[in-house]
Amino acid sequence: MKKNSKCLTVTMEDYVYDSIKATIGSRVPESGGILGGNLEDNPLHINRFHDLRPAFNGSHTGASAGHFSPDHLEMNHVIDNIWTPLNYWINGVIHSHPGSMSSLSQGMKGTNDGDVEYFTNLLNHEDSIKNGLNVLIAPIVTFSHAGDMNITTWTLTRKNPFPRKARLLIVHDEKVMPVALYEELFIIDNESTYRIQSK
Repeated sequence: MKKNSKCLTVTMEDYVYDSIKATIGSRVPESGGILGGNLEDNPLHINRFHDLRPAFNGSHTGASAGHFSPDHLEMNHVIDNIWTPLNYWINGVIHSHPGSMSSLSQGMKGTNDGDVEYFTNLLNHEDSIKNGLNVLIAPIVTFSHAGDMNITTWTLTRKNPFPRKARLLIVHDEKVMPVALYEELFIIDNESTYRIQSK
C-alpha cells in the first residue's frame, strides 16, 4: 500500500518567528510556549505566540534538561482572557529539545508525559473540540553545533494522532498589524524580551 505523501504547509508570521528566536532560541533546551491563530480563517497559520518562561520557584513552567511541562493556569489565562476576545485560539505548542532530537517524544498512554501523549490529550480536550482545534501544530526547536536555531514542524490530528512532518513557511503579511505578544508578561516582569514596533 502506498504511503500518503501529502505534506501540510504551516505558515508563521515573521514577528512570531523573531519572538521565538529571542526567547526559546536563546535558552537551554526544554523551554517552550504556545502558538495561536484564527482557527476559522486558517488553522495552520500562526500569528500569536506566548512564551512560557521557565521559573525557578515552581509557580510557572517547569523545564529541566529532559522535560517541558507547560503551566496550564498560565496557558488558560492567555487563551481565555487575551486571545479568545480577539477571536484567536491555541493552534500549537512549540518547545526545544536537546541536541539534534527533532522528533516528538512518545510518552506513556493515560498520562500527560511525552509530547505525543500530551498533544493527543490536548486535541481531545472538550475545549479543543468545542473551539474547532482539529489539527495541532507541534514544532520542535533544536540547535546546530554553531548554535543556530532549527525548527522541525510536526502536526497531529484528532482522528490520527500519529505525528506527521509539515513544511514551515515564514511569512510577512502587510495587512497584519503586529500587536505586543507579551501583554501580561510585561506586567509580571519588566525584563525586555522582544518588543514589536506598531505601524
